[in-house]
Amino acid sequence: MAQQKKSRNFLQEAIKGLSKEEFDELVRKFQLSYLHYDEIVFVDGTNDGGCDIKIFRNKMEVKKCVQVTTQKQIERKLKQDLTKVSNMISQYRYSYKFDFFCSIPLSEEKIEEYKKYAIDTYCIDLDIYEAKRLAQLN
Repeated sequence: MAQQKKSRNFLQEAIKGLSKEEFDELVRKFQLSYLHYDEIVFVDGTNDGGCDIKIFRNKMEVKKCVQVTTQKQIERKLKQDLTKVSNMISQYRYSYKFDFFCSIPLSEEKIEEYKKYAIDTYCIDLDIYEAKRLAQLN
């Protein structure tokens, strides 16, 4: 049990230290192996609409917004992205489920606060994958 905790702490610290490109690659591999998507294409950049990744299953695009960040100002970033995702939902019929990946650990209290804000303000079902959670998943 103590060894598992050490491993998780090591992984969490390693995730925190990843560059943007390295974290993107970690998220890509996670999406393919853990979430069982067939293809992941990064479309991050200006005018990405709040979606850094296009997801494909059986050669068909899954209309779900995914945001990936190594920024430290999570609250500001997340609130900006929620506005963009809300627009993608209303204009292009994207899913109300939104996956947000960040390379820093967040407290459970903050995660729940952000999820409540997303559902109360935009009716968006927010799922946050942060360093602590990513380090604990098999």
